[in-house]
Amino acid sequence: MSESTSTDNGVVRQHEFVTNRPAEVEVHVNAGRVDVELVGDHGASVTVRRLTEGGDTLVNGLSGLFNWVNSQFVGGEQDAPTDEAVKQTRVEQTGNRLVVRGPQGMPLRVVPLSIVVRVPRGSHVNVTTGSAAVNLTGATGAAAGRIDVTTSSGDITVDRTDGSTNVQTGTGNVRLGPVHGTLRAKSGNGALEISAVHGPSKLVTTGGDVWLGAVQHDVEVRTGSGDLTVADAASGRIHLASGSGSLRVGVRQGIVAELDLLSVSGEARSELPVFEERQSGWDNPALRVEGRTASGNVLVTTSVS
Repeated sequence: MSESTSTDNGVVRQHEFVTNRPAEVEVHVNAGRVDVELVGDHGASVTVRRLTEGGDTLVNGLSGLFNWVNSQFVGGEQDAPTDEAVKQTRVEQTGNRLVVRGPQGMPLRVVPLSIVVRVPRGSHVNVTTGSAAVNLTGATGAAAGRIDVTTSSGDITVDRTDGSTNVQTGTGNVRLGPVHGTLRAKSGNGALEISAVHGPSKLVTTGGDVWLGAVQHDVEVRTGSGDLTVADAASGRIHLASGSGSLRVGVRQGIVAELDLLSVSGEARSELPVFEERQSGWDNPALRVEGRTASGNVLVTTSVS
């Protein structure tokens, strides 16, 4: 079922689909915001409308351009660019595959759109945007699907992941909740923030800072010039490398850690307590930390949590 209604904020399109299993979801849009909600076990819906947050200046400029083009080359009355962008957004379902694709031609491709997709838990999600932010919720459970999100400059937010997750952005920031599956994250100058790491993870940035909360699995983090912080390391092999950034690792109290730290031109030191007598767990420490930086400082201390 699909319907289109006119409101004070322009045209709103709503589509509902019948499905009783996880879906393959693809969303491709340039500007605006994409919200993907994984809820329930059946049914899917897509809502497309104009994004009203902070887009008025751009929209007004596009309206002037759109009206001028129509008067010069088309003639007659035409829909506002925001309404036209909503109408030209393609929403298609083929079998178990659901595709949402925003307008590709100028000037409609730069109109900021709000796209809300609701699909069953366990669905595979693939989102590609330019400047549009992406927010994903509900990717939980043993049957959690695969998540792939790529943006040029849009921020990426995921509340929690239990499956395989791959996120990539140029200048946007990435904020993830607890990660229980495998994670691959890449950023140019945007920051990466992950509240907890419970699955194998590999993170790479060019100049963006990386902040990790509780870490209980193997993690590899590399950056050209960003600072790397681990707030509460408890277990796993943690490898941190930065060209010119600083490294800081907080080790959970009572955890025996093996450290291998090096700074070529900066200072590398540990504030962890040193014992004269051999302690339990030294033969096979639960936590190993390797830190490398060319010109930044390296500090390992006890976490405050």
